Amino acid sequence: MTYQDVVHAARQYVEGTGSVEKTDEVFRSYMENPESYLKERADLLEKELMELYEKGEQRDYYFLSAMVQMVRSPRIHERLYRMLLSDESLSKETLYFVYCQMGRWEFVTRELQLHEFFELKDDLYEVIYQKFKNELTKTYDWIPAKERDEKLVFVLSSQVLNLNHGPTKMLFDRAYVLRKSLGKEVMIFNTAELLSPIGEISWFKATLGNYYDEFSKGKVVEFQDTKFPFFQFPQITPSIEMAEILLETIWKMKPWCVVTIGGNSILSDLCALEIPVLTLPTVYSGRAICRSQFQMIGGSEKEHDNEWLGKHHLTNDHFVKEVFTFTFKPQSNTYTRKELGLPEDGMITIACSGRLNEEADEQFMRFVKKLAENGIYTAFAGGFSKLAHYADTDPLMKEYCIDLGYQTDMMGVYECCDVYLNPYRSGGGCSAAEALSKGLPALSMNYGDAGVSVGDDFHFADYEAMVKEAVRLKEDPAYYHMKSEQAKVRAALLTDSARAFSSIMHAIEKRAAFQ
Repeated sequence: MTYQDVVHAARQYVEGTGSVEKTDEVFRSYMENPESYLKERADLLEKELMELYEKGEQRDYYFLSAMVQMVRSPRIHERLYRMLLSDESLSKETLYFVYCQMGRWEFVTRELQLHEFFELKDDLYEVIYQKFKNELTKTYDWIPAKERDEKLVFVLSSQVLNLNHGPTKMLFDRAYVLRKSLGKEVMIFNTAELLSPIGEISWFKATLGNYYDEFSKGKVVEFQDTKFPFFQFPQITPSIEMAEILLETIWKMKPWCVVTIGGNSILSDLCALEIPVLTLPTVYSGRAICRSQFQMIGGSEKEHDNEWLGKHHLTNDHFVKEVFTFTFKPQSNTYTRKELGLPEDGMITIACSGRLNEEADEQFMRFVKKLAENGIYTAFAGGFSKLAHYADTDPLMKEYCIDLGYQTDMMGVYECCDVYLNPYRSGGGCSAAEALSKGLPALSMNYGDAGVSVGDDFHFADYEAMVKEAVRLKEDPAYYHMKSEQAKVRAALLTDSARAFSSIMHAIEKRAAFQ
């Protein structure tokens, strides 16, 4: 699919002679080509598409959403936000649907990871939150600490899957600490808000959250040696009905507090009308969008934090700084390199993510090629269909790059590799911690969750510096051993959840907003 095909399909769509389905097919095919994001081509395509857009409907959200993704345009992304903030025709459910879709783009697209978009996203969330709050059918008053059950804590997540899913592992890990280290009774709720289909409109490459229907049948979930009461909402949230069920449950049972995994949860933030809510961001390198009394931050405070606190009439007590910790899915396999299809000799670096098609961009792949030029292999785990393009067009990449596909036991895979690679991305914290625990030195810039996880010993200024470090690790066994030991020490800190999360809970219990 060529640039000209995209323009032609867009013109037909705007003129009304091309269907959404046919347009969608052309746009998707174009995006499969890694070279579609070359800056010169993207700038030209943005200009032509915007000229076509101006001739059509001025609130065509499908067309704008396609433009943002095809050309990764901050200008169009901002335009979308401002349209949404001024569009009074959209329901609160549709606003929330679009809010989540745009947030996912920002998570996986480097060009959209700008502070101004966080502020616009926060403004849009405030509109949605206030719409839900104002439509509650009754007033929910604050329950003072002396009237709450100090032994009972509700733990909420907007999505619960399996232990291959980082936020789900985080959920059970924190629930386990609450039970085993702090002696709390814990009830777990899946609010099912993450990328919910509620309010869905025509949207390019809309992503819907996974939802396990079978979880709705059970009332108990097991983690390690412990069972927890578990309740899963139907995937029609956020809704006033589900919000009031949760708020009424809190009013009757009066738990000590709510711990919620991830921000952007309307239901969790409405709980803060009655009792203290602690938000544990899943993207902990940044600030969560939430309306809770407290949130944990795992990275350094940002220059805009005080501005945001003032905007929402909060004090510094809102933030609780602590090391973000992990629990790993237990290793169940021991592999050989041959079994995984890896070269039996030579240094192997590994990049792991379920979003490699977005995160392993042109810059990262140029870095991977430089590794290949120095005789260093790179394995990709998690699904990377675009690797075929690089292998087909470059013999060196075909020889030195290996697609491992989706792996169910990454701890076993890491044992067969030598160095962990982190693309410039927002996420990746758990995969980085797992690799460190296996003694893999990491190569990362100081950005995103993985950048926070690996720590200062494994931060580099740019990809060029990472190439030099990889070559040194390959050629100097003593240096490699020293860095491997540093990785294990860092991993020990990242897995001490009992200490870190207990510290957070003790800290918030002393603060005024908890009372």
